[in-house]
Amino acid sequence: MIEAKRTGAVDILECSVPLTRENTSVFRACWERLSSSGQPKIVVDMRSTPLIDSAGLEALLDLKDRCEEVGGSAILARPTPLCHDILRVNGLNREFQIYSDYVQALGSFSK
Repeated sequence: MIEAKRTGAVDILECSVPLTRENTSVFRACWERLSSSGQPKIVVDMRSTPLIDSAGLEALLDLKDRCEEVGGSAILARPTPLCHDILRVNGLNREFQIYSDYVQALGSFSK
């Protein structure tokens, strides 16, 4: 399941399904709605994301690009060990701010 919720001025996308080709359309629909107005601040909470494939990596990069186009930002929080390794191996650890602590991820927008 992919759920969107809001904490203050920050939107959180909780992804508890594999971020794979089968689920990226739902993921994209969620973040496209969140990034359609203002300067989006989005945290992708990956604590329950079991896996990411190439389509998921592409969707994450598209999210980041879209947010930055309109003056916002997207960050990742609490990736599982496997997802963290996938992000690192594919170089996305250099593209995203990745936080192991949820509170720090939310707080990063106040700096």
